[in-house]
Amino acid sequence: MTAATAIQPFSKIILGSLRLYKQGLIKILPLCVIYFLLLFLAHMGETLPFVPPAVHTALPILMTLISPLILAALVFSLDEFLHDKPICYKRALGLVCRKIHILVICFVIYTLAIIIGGFLLVIPGVFIMVSALYFYNIVMLENGGIWGSLKGSLLLVWGHWFRTAAVFFSAMFIYIICSVLIASLLAGLTFVLQWVLIHLGVDQLRAAQMTNNIAMVGILFGPAILVPLPACFMVMQFRDLQLRKKADALEAAAANDEATLSE
Repeated sequence: MTAATAIQPFSKIILGSLRLYKQGLIKILPLCVIYFLLLFLAHMGETLPFVPPAVHTALPILMTLISPLILAALVFSLDEFLHDKPICYKRALGLVCRKIHILVICFVIYTLAIIIGGFLLVIPGVFIMVSALYFYNIVMLENGGIWGSLKGSLLLVWGHWFRTAAVFFSAMFIYIICSVLIASLLAGLTFVLQWVLIHLGVDQLRAAQMTNNIAMVGILFGPAILVPLPACFMVMQFRDLQLRKKADALEAAAANDEATLSE
């Protein structure tokens, strides 16, 4: 897959992101498996005999901090795939490990800013949510630091906020729709499986327990398969914003030259 070299309209960003997800999913499947195992450990850890009880309460918090690291690895890997480079999980995860302090601090600041903005008024929280999201791309792709990545994302989106927000919320809508479809399919399969087990002579309570465990695995499987989708939109939108900023800079330079000549 080849990255665009010109500014793309809204529809092509959406379609390009979906195409990137479709073509890149198999390539990044190991990262999805890692995310699934982490989700399983966080949600089912209490039922696993090898997980100490003292760790149970820490698992959801640990998962909250690990999730952005997986997203950062996906952003890096998908950008490599977009530019026709071979995906190397060792390189992606190694870069995440080297940048872990920057990513975690940026994520905490980003999350706190959204929460504070949401408490003050809804609009500031939404503005920050859209504007500062691309710190992932700047940290992973441009070796950005903490403040440089957050500020760089804000400056990159500045002047293109509404268009960026339209892509952001379109991605969120598509993600929710896909999640609902997967959940509905799993609910139907669980009901059918429970009916089959009961008719095969399995005790109703036992059948319910078995199907509930299977359903939980399926519920966690959905987010693990869909987690690359937001990363695809982030990669496509980030590259388009970079092209737009370059175009804005060239336009401003041309306007300055024209003003200078007219004087």
